Amino acid sequence: MKITKEEIDAMSKEEKRKLLEMIWNSFSEYDENDYADDLPEETEEELQILHERLEEYRKDPSSAIMWEEAYKQLKKNMSNKLRISSRAFEDVEKKRDWYDEQSENAGARLWMS
Repeated sequence: MKITKEEIDAMSKEEKRKLLEMIWNSFSEYDENDYADDLPEETEEELQILHERLEEYRKDPSSAIMWEEAYKQLKKNMSNKLRISSRAFEDVEKKRDWYDEQSENAGARLWMS
């Protein structure tokens, strides 16, 4: 789609806002081929934290909250609008899947309360 400056100038503020939103959202769309080689491996420190959190969960499953609830709390408590990119969200989902392989439903409780 090509659009000229004159066409943009002729748009209403609402049409310009929608166009800008479409353009902005296109930057956050995830294509795994764009990032496949860019994803860093977890550091030993990060893996240690993950293992510690898994052990905490195994000792007391009630000490954790579901990812969806953590996300809701983050959104509620942020004064600015929270937006998690699809790339970051997919990374969280990969970690959740890894936890699920270690212990049933542990991945759904990545965020400790």
